[in-house]
Amino acid sequence: MKAISLNGYTFYFECASKFHSFLIIKGLVHSQSGAAVSIASVELKGDGIQFQKSAIRAEENGNNFAYKFELEAISLSNGYHADMGVEIAIDGVKLFISIRDITAVLQHLDKDLGQQFLQHVNEAGKIKLLDIGGRARSGVLRADDFSTVETTVIDIVSDTGVDIVVDAHNMSSKLNKDEFDACMCISVFEHLIMPWKVVLEVNKVMKTGGVFLVATHQTVGLHDMPWDYYRFSDSAWDGLFNKFTGFEIVGRAMSGLNYITPFAWSADKNFAERACGYESSTVLVRKTGDSKLQWPVIASDLVDDNYPE
Repeated sequence: MKAISLNGYTFYFECASKFHSFLIIKGLVHSQSGAAVSIASVELKGDGIQFQKSAIRAEENGNNFAYKFELEAISLSNGYHADMGVEIAIDGVKLFISIRDITAVLQHLDKDLGQQFLQHVNEAGKIKLLDIGGRARSGVLRADDFSTVETTVIDIVSDTGVDIVVDAHNMSSKLNKDEFDACMCISVFEHLIMPWKVVLEVNKVMKTGGVFLVATHQTVGLHDMPWDYYRFSDSAWDGLFNKFTGFEIVGRAMSGLNYITPFAWSADKNFAERACGYESSTVLVRKTGDSKLQWPVIASDLVDDNYPE
């Protein structure tokens, strides 16, 4: 758990989760001086709350004193927003922490890998960057973040910002061998029918020593069906990026904790919410050499429709 420091207290949050009209926030607080604390109440502040209850429990671990708290609320109008927050009456003082701040420390962001890649590319000088599937599908053209390099955007459909229309499974048919110094692929790998073939294609068009950033999902709802094929844990990357495919892994991370809860309750899933998944799974790799592997299968021989526009 990550922490928020406020008025001499440290707050750790386990979750701040919304499910339909139900909101639950769990956390722990202790005094930075090590002294015992006294919590009188924990309350969600904001408009539209129909019901709420809280539970507070003291904990002692050696010389450290802390309080665990749990807050549950119901808003029938689904009126939760980020400026709402938790008011904690502690040692005679009322402290307020917004939901926005709580969720910010809970997200365990994997921005470090993205920032590492961004910094590497922007400081490398006049290099060539390949963006796979980089059209502005969500209104964001990520190539714009790299102002100091020559960027080529490829995608399976023509759109704003796309330089070359080509299937990533066959990108080497339109790109030169060892052409690029770096490559990125954001929210695309789950939509590739053969991601291992795309890895081999990247190996062909990227220079040895070049870096490749992939960001995709480990747990997220199905989308863009039927072109949604895979999910990737942080341990899955070893099967794609290794000495045989010509890569080494520089770093990997998962972020955005999700509950996994069935639509239909059953006794054997009574504690399903104790399991978790991650919305994002990211890996940063470096090409170590040319791969000798081949995968002579064409994507169009497996799927006979086009990716949605």
